[in-house]
Amino acid sequence: HGLVPPGNIDGGLWDPQRGEYSNVYWNLAGLKAAIAGARWIGNNSQADDWQQAYDDFYGTFRSTAERDLRDDTFGNRYLPTIMGNIGDELPQRAQWAFCHAVYPGQVFERRDSLVEGNLAMLAATEREGMVHGTGWDAEGIWNYFASFYGHAWLWEGNGWKAAQALYAYANHAAPTLVWCEEQSLKGRPFRRVGDMPHAWASAEFIRLAVHLLALDRDRELHLLEGMPAAWAKPGMTTALSGIATPFGALTFSLAIAEDGRHAALKVDPLSDPSCTKIVVHLGHWTGLATDRTLALDPRRENRLTIPLAPSPESAVHSE
Repeated sequence: HGLVPPGNIDGGLWDPQRGEYSNVYWNLAGLKAAIAGARWIGNNSQADDWQQAYDDFYGTFRSTAERDLRDDTFGNRYLPTIMGNIGDELPQRAQWAFCHAVYPGQVFERRDSLVEGNLAMLAATEREGMVHGTGWDAEGIWNYFASFYGHAWLWEGNGWKAAQALYAYANHAAPTLVWCEEQSLKGRPFRRVGDMPHAWASAEFIRLAVHLLALDRDRELHLLEGMPAAWAKPGMTTALSGIATPFGALTFSLAIAEDGRHAALKVDPLSDPSCTKIVVHLGHWTGLATDRTLALDPRRENRLTIPLAPSPESAVHSE
């Protein structure tokens, strides 16, 4: 169909004879990253050539995807992993590459109907807070898929859902705080699939926890977009120290007062001037029903006092 030859899929499906979208997603994400890299080093001519190839490839993908869209049993319109859904696979099977295309691939614009439909389909399968049946075990859960899934929700602007994914992920760790790659649901005969422990799962847990607190969006750095409300209890402090970002190392701290009525946020300057602003999200973690954000200067130290009282009249005072 003008895309790529059939390839190996992994993540629950393995049939190189059937056309599939997982390698399409990865090729799109890889080519987009290559274009950005070429522009970063000033090779704009090469970037322009690759952009033409990308636009053609992406346009062909969208036409083919439109042909292959289906409805799940709940009426969610989604794109199966297998082209044409040959074999009538479960909707959620092997949707890992779709999540990667959302983030970190950034293939889709936010609020894209394809992304919204696929995420709604995946949410409809959740058991124990985890997407069910997307991996090799159609009756089990693929633990670190929770990171791919949580990142997709976070990129779409739903930090609350991303935080839920982190907690479900944590709740499926072994007593030694590592993860089995896939496992059965509670009450089902125990079946283990894949590595135990799985180092990738540990890395993904850290990655999701960090990105709930700090996520780069183009030339902006967004803070606290997925901050769990449970981390904003009286006396708690949440901090990142020297965490790598595209704009240099990030160090910040959020200290909740002992009376729980306000939080003190301190953000150190970023070293890379390409960051245009730091955006602080004042979402559900503040106790305020708000989508309000604050813009900070990334080239100076910022100190803020953020009220946590559930009042829409609350203001934020800068020092």
